Amino acid sequence: MPEIVLSGYYGFGNAGDEAVLFSIIKALKKLDPGINITVLSHKPEETAVQYGVYAVNRWNVREVAGAVKKSHLVLSGGGSLIQDVTGIKSLIYYLGVIFLGKLFRKSVMLYAQGIGPLTTGFGKKITRSVVNRVDYITVRDNKSAEELRELGINRPPIEVTADPVMILEPEKGDVEEGKALLSGFRAKGKSLKGDRPIVGVSLREWPGCEAVVEAVAEVCDGLADSGWQVLFIPMHFPKDFILSRKAAGFMRADAFILEEEIPVQKLLGVFANLDLVLGMRLHSLIFAAAGGIPSVGICYDPKVESFLNQVGQINVGDISKVNCRILKEAVFNAVDNLELLRMELKNRVGELRRRAWDNAEIAVKIAQRAESKLKQ
Repeated sequence: MPEIVLSGYYGFGNAGDEAVLFSIIKALKKLDPGINITVLSHKPEETAVQYGVYAVNRWNVREVAGAVKKSHLVLSGGGSLIQDVTGIKSLIYYLGVIFLGKLFRKSVMLYAQGIGPLTTGFGKKITRSVVNRVDYITVRDNKSAEELRELGINRPPIEVTADPVMILEPEKGDVEEGKALLSGFRAKGKSLKGDRPIVGVSLREWPGCEAVVEAVAEVCDGLADSGWQVLFIPMHFPKDFILSRKAAGFMRADAFILEEEIPVQKLLGVFANLDLVLGMRLHSLIFAAAGGIPSVGICYDPKVESFLNQVGQINVGDISKVNCRILKEAVFNAVDNLELLRMELKNRVGELRRRAWDNAEIAVKIAQRAESKLKQ
């Protein structure tokens, strides 16, 4: 049976990255139920129990080396791993796992990654050196493919696919469970009502985001005045939860907050019951698209802009230039054109879903081929 190692930002409580992991495992197992998967995780015991896979401590060099050594394929991704804006140490870690794979003569694939930004000369140099050694690369958008070519990465095949989470579709049970969860929310003695529209809001910390948080609160008050209900959905606990509470505290109107982490499928069901999503987090926008829910995105990173372009949803613009007037105009434009935005999603999501499955099909073929070679 093929052995695959998954390297990514797993086990840190980030709903977006956990959704990526869930989606990759689901796709690989669907295509080859016999595949054995080992995840490099910050919390390996939790990861193993939650996803029914093997997991090792990503910080334990001996455990990581052991997992890579017995594998047929090392998958790096998904997510935005090849970047240095969060620090050069992060980049070195993920490139180090790739290098280890090649050191042990294993097949290595970059799986549906979003590449960049790479801002340092050192970061660009080591990325070019290491990534040119991999066997195959899939990226989730055209901008990432262009970034790789500009870096001088020209040896491995590069294919533009889609984010792994796009394979997910909210099932009837998930939607019903999400609906039941929403009906149980309380804020100052009030509950979410099914007969009024709900906007889901996903915020994240970013330099200079204080003004945006205040603008979001003011716009949400405007929505509440128009009959909307406001639900803040933290995607990364506890940081996003703290920011959500701050935004809710700025509001005149009552707002609801998702106060605990919930499994990926249940979270997908929550999103499927919304009427609009206002998001900074990329995967809040991806969850919305997967559920056919219109969205308005605030861009703190090029990956957000790229995805909004892919699905034909509204881009408020760069976070550094967003103010209350710009945000209000974008959000109420979405409110006035919900049906049109839903149609855009209907026309585009099917193709993205097909391309998201391409990632898994390529990975399974490489793993099966690598296993066959060892048997010869």
